[in-house]
Amino acid sequence: MNLARLIATVAISFTFLSLAAPASATTDDFPIAPEVEYALAVEPGGVALDYWTAAWPDGMRLDVERDVVLFKSVGACPDGRVCVFTKHNAAGTKLSWSGCGTHSTSALGGPVASIANARSSGTLKALNGSTIVASAAAGTSKNVYATVTKVSC
Repeated sequence: MNLARLIATVAISFTFLSLAAPASATTDDFPIAPEVEYALAVEPGGVALDYWTAAWPDGMRLDVERDVVLFKSVGACPDGRVCVFTKHNAAGTKLSWSGCGTHSTSALGGPVASIANARSSGTLKALNGSTIVASAAAGTSKNVYATVTKVSC
């Protein structure tokens, strides 16, 4: 194949591929919220990131309010887990466990500022050695104002 023929083939292929691409970046891979569909229609160039979210290259982003709770959680602690956080109010870097027991918090890499218990029953205790410094009932979180070396439930 000579060079001119190769260039022509590549150019034709590129033209067909660009014509086949959708004008807005909606996807058939997953459904999108009506609000996301509308936003992508009136502001071309965006992409649907998931059902609730669209983003545009200029930094604009649409986040549709989620009226359906997919799982119960306590802050950023998912359902069924116990968590420790580097910030108050169940925020910041999170370390979590799926099972109860006694767990060291050293892997958090900093002091524990809050704990969360996203289980349906039981109490999560924050301990400094053997001393309980905070506790969180099922479905709650607590801020911690003392040194925590481990949690137990």
